[in-house]
Amino acid sequence: KTHLPALARDRTYLRAWSVGCSDGSELYSLALVLHGMGLLDRSYLMGTDCRPNAITAAKRALYQAEQVQGVPPGILAQHFRRTGDGYLVHPALRASVHWWIENALKPRETQATWDLICCRNMAMYLEASAAAALWHTLERALRPGGLLILGRAERPTAGRRFTQLEACIYRRDKGGI
Repeated sequence: KTHLPALARDRTYLRAWSVGCSDGSELYSLALVLHGMGLLDRSYLMGTDCRPNAITAAKRALYQAEQVQGVPPGILAQHFRRTGDGYLVHPALRASVHWWIENALKPRETQATWDLICCRNMAMYLEASAAAALWHTLERALRPGGLLILGRAERPTAGRRFTQLEACIYRRDKGGI
């Protein structure tokens, strides 16, 4: 959250990609943060996963009570609707997010177009060669100065143009690839 204002400064549009988005909770959380900062209206949020059932769940945007227990009551009341099955993300928030079935190693856009990429807890499950290909893809897709958010057990491989800012947060270094 502390890096988002600097990232959005001087940008007409903020572009964020959640790679391996699973049920979409991470991207909806980002949408909530951006909404709270007044940045959601000038953001493009995309979630991708290679599993069609994950994208279906993300689009459905229905979460069980235990999945939203850490959400502050005011945000829960404003951005979710209680249903018999759990909590449904408000339609306006759902409309701010786009979903694609896509292989993270062969994405549609790979040329420094993203300001923020979240790829948490995915690379650690890949074989070394596939993880190296993923780091290359993410490096190419992230604009110089953009942020890469990873899981605690993940680090970009040596030789990549990333500077660690905090645990799990890396900035894409300036310059070409």
